[in-house]
Amino acid sequence: MTELDPKIPGNVQPKVELNIMPEIEGLMHRTLDVCMEEKVAGPAVCAAHYHLECGGQRIRARIAATAALALGLKVPDAVVLAAAAELIHNASLVHDDVVDREEYRRGSKTVVAAYGSTVAICAGDLLLSAAYAVLGDFSHGGQIPGLSRLIFRAAAKAAHGQCREFVKPAKDTDLWLNYESIAKAKSGALLALPLELVLSAAGRTECIPAARECAGAFAVAYQIVDDINDLVKDRGDGVNPSCYNILLILEAEGNLDRAHAIASQVAQNRLRESIELAGALPNQSGRLLSDLARDMLGRMP
Repeated sequence: MTELDPKIPGNVQPKVELNIMPEIEGLMHRTLDVCMEEKVAGPAVCAAHYHLECGGQRIRARIAATAALALGLKVPDAVVLAAAAELIHNASLVHDDVVDREEYRRGSKTVVAAYGSTVAICAGDLLLSAAYAVLGDFSHGGQIPGLSRLIFRAAAKAAHGQCREFVKPAKDTDLWLNYESIAKAKSGALLALPLELVLSAAGRTECIPAARECAGAFAVAYQIVDDINDLVKDRGDGVNPSCYNILLILEAEGNLDRAHAIASQVAQNRLRESIELAGALPNQSGRLLSDLARDMLGRMP
């Protein structure tokens, strides 16, 4: 699974949100240590810390923090929701690397490459459970059950989408709709989660469907751009494609000469949809995702 982490340009990094990133990082690491019964951390804990320390843009944490502060949530609650969204995303990456047998991520060895598959699975489980554990610090205890259900829904949808990528669609399936549905599920669900958590905590649950559509449209566009960049690799041996790539789908449908142009146009349309939907979210809570979409749109040919 591709890590949906576009680079955040300097001109779209909110200063207030950046100021609490150290608190978010600290909460994630402290939560991983809660389960330690011995003074020396076990391999799963070490592997989970190692994965977080390998970096990443922390897109989901930043989306949550920006939205939370825009909607007037207290900083400690913004930190909790940002950490929850980021932890479950990183759990999915560790597990995905086991499935895909990836050796490197973010310029460092993956957990599975550094610690082996058994420890990697356990580390992913630890990160996953930590996403729920951090909610214990949320100031309004009555909201925690609803927030937990949102986390589970996003994780379940992402897992479902990931599995669908490896299932051959029926002959009468609309391949475009199927492709977009998979991208929205496997990537969009965990990208929407930070906004869902914040909107729920702020009492703006009526805006959650729009947030999901916004993140889903962005995820489709990002997946298309990633497919364009990875076309040579994804062709595999030329007989059996190694990946579910939209350009290969279009070529198989007889659009050999126009595949790139068609895919690029769809990506631009989805980015515009994402920008429009993000702009409609209350108090500019979707600003960071909107800025990311604008930046990606501006860099497309």
